[in-house]
Amino acid sequence: MASKLGQSVRPVQKRLAGEQPLTLADVLALAALLGADVLDALPCREADLFPAAFGPLLAHWQPGVGVLPTFIDQGTGAIDWAAVTHALAVYDVGEYDSQRQHLLTADTYRYQLADALGVSGVPANYLEYVDVSIEHSRAMELHSSPRKAIIVADLRALQARQAAAATLMRIIYQTVDYGPHERILLLIAGQATVSQIEVHLPRALDTVNEPFVLEFQQAVEAGLAIDPGDQLLPDIEVVALGSAQGAIHQRFIALRIGK
Repeated sequence: MASKLGQSVRPVQKRLAGEQPLTLADVLALAALLGADVLDALPCREADLFPAAFGPLLAHWQPGVGVLPTFIDQGTGAIDWAAVTHALAVYDVGEYDSQRQHLLTADTYRYQLADALGVSGVPANYLEYVDVSIEHSRAMELHSSPRKAIIVADLRALQARQAAAATLMRIIYQTVDYGPHERILLLIAGQATVSQIEVHLPRALDTVNEPFVLEFQQAVEAGLAIDPGDQLLPDIEVVALGSAQGAIHQRFIALRIGK
């Protein structure tokens, strides 16, 4: 084969064994020698470039925009959520001390969350803002393995405890319905919401990395409304990942929401 290609034996062996890349000239020469069936190994569609088995390793990529894809570092999945919530709480206190609290929104906290994740080692190009229909919330996806959907719910404005409890339960159940990813819910809880978390989800504040169950009936008793014709919704497994005290009776609480 090497003599037919007019090349030395060792370089040809390396290229045919996959130790070195084949050039276009190599592929055309092989096709001329062995027949056009050789060309069937070349990807012809975008889906052929990265087969489904490689999907979990591929970060966000849009073909045809002049940007090469990046691949996920499998170690990115471990995030210190206690450190992340602490960083957000420190930012929150600073903004209130500077009397800029009226400028804070869920979008603001989402941006600060991205910054805190960056400090914890998450590459910025693994993060993507996404739209959600979850009330009081903004979201982004972390293209790691496993892929994560991160919902940022700003509940500071809720004043009535009953309304806070009902809203909290709706947001948790809306988060469950968000895609097949691992779901992280970051609550920015004001005083009314914190009080209802203490009543209905006390383990969210004091037990880290141990799962507990939010029962459907418990959620209904807390104010979750359902249509009479709906089937019973599932109980939800929740894992507290970290929490920190922010400004003026506010808390930042990170939860993993399962099914």
